Amino acid sequence: MIQVLEKFQIDDYDKWKRSYEEGEGDRRANGSREAFVYQNKDNAHEIMILHQWGNLENAKKFFESDEFKERMKNAGVKEEPVIQYFHEVDRIIG
Repeated sequence: MIQVLEKFQIDDYDKWKRSYEEGEGDRRANGSREAFVYQNKDNAHEIMILHQWGNLENAKKFFESDEFKERMKNAGVKEEPVIQYFHEVDRIIG
């Protein structure tokens, strides 16, 4: 499984969230399993999402697609998001 870290600035959280929820089917169809959404406690316009994705190829295909870029633009994302791909190498509890 791949973790995808996505970080960006938004105009309005509610507008962005509606658009994000509308894209659930597309994400699932491309291998998204789960996502954790975080908001910067000092800047409500800064969002970070940690996605769990089935495989790297499908994740890249999704995040590099014109559809994804258009959805982000329509959702009020101010600039191109920072997207990074990670794989788990260890698990440490506590």
